[in-house]
Amino acid sequence: MRANPLNTILDYFKNLDWEHRFYPEEESIDATYAGAAGTWQCRVIWDSQAEICSFYSFLPLTVPMERRFAMMELITRLNVGQRYGDFEFDLNTGHLALKTYILCREQALDGAVINDAIGGNLALMDDHLHLLNKMIYTDLPPMEAYEEAMRDEDSRFGAPPQRGEDDEE
Repeated sequence: MRANPLNTILDYFKNLDWEHRFYPEEESIDATYAGAAGTWQCRVIWDSQAEICSFYSFLPLTVPMERRFAMMELITRLNVGQRYGDFEFDLNTGHLALKTYILCREQALDGAVINDAIGGNLALMDDHLHLLNKMIYTDLPPMEAYEEAMRDEDSRFGAPPQRGEDDEE
């Protein structure tokens, strides 16, 4: 079994001078991140049995009961075809998180790999945070929020090829 990669991640956080708290008994690290769209809590969890290092960004608000099904629809739409990571939504508590992970048994854990997993997570949460907040504070329909998210993604990453566009005949 590979050595605990949390030490590598701790070094990564220290090099970035990112304030964090390490919980060795839980094999986790907590931190706070300030993005362009807001501030939220993050957590790294090491699963030694599966050799997976998961990174979570937590929506800083609890989704109220009356908006949970609308949020669930938006999250379901966002997760389909998601290029990187996925949203997890607990309907019972209203807590929402974005999760990315590194399968450590298949690759060496270094700064570049960590940066891809963590940086991608932070960028994706920052990109969608304003829409997630709109879903909580307004009556924005999930489909409208989804269409706005796709326009934002297309402007940032470029539109994905249309189905059949790259197919050879």
